[in-house]
Amino acid sequence: MERVVLGWLKRHPSSGSGAPGIKPAISTQKFREYEHHLDNGVRHRCQGRYNDALVSLNEAVRLNPNSAPALIHRAHIYGNMGDFDLAIQNFDAAIKINSTVADYYFFIAKEYTNSRRFTQAVVDLERAVSLNPHDNENWEALGCAHLECNNYQNAITMFDRALLSDEYNEFTLGKKGICLFHLGHFDRALGVLGESIRIYPGIEEVFCFRGMCNVELKNYQGALYDFDCALLINNSSYVAMWRRAKLHGLMENFSLAKADFNEIVSNSPHAYEVNLARNEIASITQIENGRLKKDIKSPYIKKNESEDIQKLLFERDRWKRQAQMAQSRIDELEAALTRASIRKEDKRFSELRRFLAREFHPDNAVADGIEKIVRTEIFKKMWPKIEEIEKAG
Repeated sequence: MERVVLGWLKRHPSSGSGAPGIKPAISTQKFREYEHHLDNGVRHRCQGRYNDALVSLNEAVRLNPNSAPALIHRAHIYGNMGDFDLAIQNFDAAIKINSTVADYYFFIAKEYTNSRRFTQAVVDLERAVSLNPHDNENWEALGCAHLECNNYQNAITMFDRALLSDEYNEFTLGKKGICLFHLGHFDRALGVLGESIRIYPGIEEVFCFRGMCNVELKNYQGALYDFDCALLINNSSYVAMWRRAKLHGLMENFSLAKADFNEIVSNSPHAYEVNLARNEIASITQIENGRLKKDIKSPYIKKNESEDIQKLLFERDRWKRQAQMAQSRIDELEAALTRASIRKEDKRFSELRRFLAREFHPDNAVADGIEKIVRTEIFKKMWPKIEEIEKAG
């Protein structure tokens, strides 16, 4: 489940001795000792000292076995340490003590999700939304669990419910668009994913799926743009690089396809990705060799000249896409300026301005040939827009 899950302390800042489920049937002195160990455990947890926190919380649970808060804090620590089974055991124990707290089901569902037991996560999240239907996080998480179970229509229903009270949530829109893609509704998915990008153009997965929609709709230039954007957000995204490589192959831009596959071979930490990329390179080489033999038989094609022309065309297309990406970023920043009253001191805008000046100004660009010409033209087109946005600020 790709999102930031709010922890117990954030959602319940006053998780002290008055929280649900800890009313003890123990002596006052023993209860004071319990509270002391619970407070120490919470403090250690906040400081990231998990081993010390566990010592204190274990003592709190020993003194008061019916302490749901102590169990909840201990469960969170186990989850943060990667021991999902122990986390689930502690959340489950807390639920048996107090089964009316929606957050307990939300928390245990998170650990089921982390351990890829999505069907059980669905069960607990359905209980969470029934107990607290006003918490958008519960609906959003339930939608994500249905998505992981390939229940795309159910997931869309959950995401729509979450969007009722937060219609501009880019994460929820992105997940809904992914469901629509899997259902084959490519036009609708394209629109929903585009809206997510308009709100926040910084989610790699959303660009990847919009690119895949564009491929299905045969808008190959649009797809290349989306995969390029995904790689700008995360240059080690092998999913985006793989999709772009396959698209280059589909468009018969074999040199660019091989370049991307070679990048995967050189840098991917996963052996299966490396082997698949090598197989793709071998297939492309066979296609190129077959075409080369065909070209040699033809007296009308000068091989060297043809290759030079292809290289220039590839280079031109690459720079054209980069220019389109830069223009799109300008448009997105301009829209953001209007929506959120962002002024010229905005750090991202300043960074973009410096980047354009450094990389594309004719006096600064370290390039020659066609690359220098393209950089100069990009600068001439972009810089007036930068100045216009600054004046508007």
